Amino acid sequence: LHLLSRRQRQMCIRDSDGTEIIAEEERQLYGKIVSYLSAENRFAETQISRDTLASALGTNRTYIANAIKKCTGLAVNEYVNMLRLEYARGLLVERPEDSITLISEEAGFGSVRNFNRLFVAKYAVSPTEYRNNN
Repeated sequence: LHLLSRRQRQMCIRDSDGTEIIAEEERQLYGKIVSYLSAENRFAETQISRDTLASALGTNRTYIANAIKKCTGLAVNEYVNMLRLEYARGLLVERPEDSITLISEEAGFGSVRNFNRLFVAKYAVSPTEYRNNN
């Protein structure tokens, strides 16, 4: 997660030609969002939302959404789901004895069906296939 965060921070600061593309305040807020979500795997809390992030970070939901969108190109829920999928992908390999349902729950997905759908959309294989091939 830290490597992903560092890469995303770099995306947030510089365009492809190296010019600054985002306000310093948004970059700093994005850094706080990454830190907050990374701490104790908060991204895996099923109730995490723009509102909970805004409340925890002392800002409003619009600033949260704008900072994430400008730095990653993703909506808040897409960004959180991306973090969850990366976490779940690691668990599939690290803990082969755990069920797909348990891993989806631990990663913060509300249902195994939604987890499977998002996993296939991102990685082009089911969680079971991914586990079996890694």
